[in-house]
Amino acid sequence: RTQMEDLGGEKLQNMARNMDRTQMEDLGGEKLQNMARNMDRAQMEDLGGEQLQNMARNLDRAQMEDLGGEGLTNMARNMEDTNFGELGSVALGDMARNMKGDNFNDLGGNKVLSMAKVMDNTVLSEIGNEQAKGMAKTMEENQIATLDSNQLVGLAKGMEAKEIVEIGEDRLLAMVKKIEDKEVGNLGDDHLSAMMSGLKGAQIGQLEGDKKISIVDNLQANFFESKNANFNDMRNALDSSPSITLDANKIGKTMIGATDSVEKEKVLGVFSRKNLFHIPEDEDSAEIQATTSAE
Repeated sequence: RTQMEDLGGEKLQNMARNMDRTQMEDLGGEKLQNMARNMDRAQMEDLGGEQLQNMARNLDRAQMEDLGGEGLTNMARNMEDTNFGELGSVALGDMARNMKGDNFNDLGGNKVLSMAKVMDNTVLSEIGNEQAKGMAKTMEENQIATLDSNQLVGLAKGMEAKEIVEIGEDRLLAMVKKIEDKEVGNLGDDHLSAMMSGLKGAQIGQLEGDKKISIVDNLQANFFESKNANFNDMRNALDSSPSITLDANKIGKTMIGATDSVEKEKVLGVFSRKNLFHIPEDEDSAEIQATTSAE
C-alpha cells in the first residue's frame, strides 16, 4: 500500500489504463483496491468506465469497504449503464452498502437509478437501512416508478419500517402504486402499514380499488368491525395481539376481489373513513372524502 501511495494517482492511473481485464484479474483485488484508493475523481474519470468496471469486478466486499464510500462513488459516477450491467447485482450491492447518503446525492438520481435497475430484490433488501433510504431519497418519484415491482419491495424492506416515511410521501406513493397487487403481501405488515401511514388521504384516493383491497387483505386486520381510527392504531393492534382477523377463506380470494362483492364494498367503505390516514387538520377533508370514495 505504501509503495502505491509513493507512485501517486497519475502513475497508477496510467498503469491501470493499459491493463486489460485478464491482467487486472491476475493482479488481484487487494492491489487493485490500493490503486483505486490513491486515484482522485479526475484520474478515475480519465481512466474511463470500462477500466473502472474491470477494477471493480475484482474487488470483494471487504476490499470495497476498505476503499470506502468516496472512492466507490468516484468509480460509480464514471461508469455507464453497460458497465453496471457487466458488474451485476451482487457487486453493485457491495458498492451500495459501503456508501452513505451524501455519496448517493453526489452520484445523482440517474446514476442511482441505473445501479438500482441492475440490483435484484434480495440484494436491495440487504444493502442496509441508511443505504436503502439514501438511494430512495436520491431518486425522484418518476425514477422510482421505473423500477420493477419486486425491486421496489426489496428497496422498501431494506429500510427500517419505522423510518421509511423519511423518504417522503411522493416517493412512497410512487412505490405503492407500482408494487403489484400480488406482491403487496411480500412487504410484510410492518412495512406496509408504515408506508400507508406516510400517505395523505388524497393520495390514498389515487390508488386503484384492487390495490386498496390487497392492502387491507395483507394487513390481516378486521377493518370492517375495528374501531381503530387510523393505520397507526391498527398497526399497534397488530403488534400486540390481533384478536380479530379476516376470515382465511376470504383473504386474497375472489369473494373480496369480485366487483359485485359485498366484502369489496365494505373494504372501499373503510378507505373513505374520515381521518383514517392521518389527514392533517388543514387539509380539505371533504375533497379527500370524495376522492377516496370515488373508487
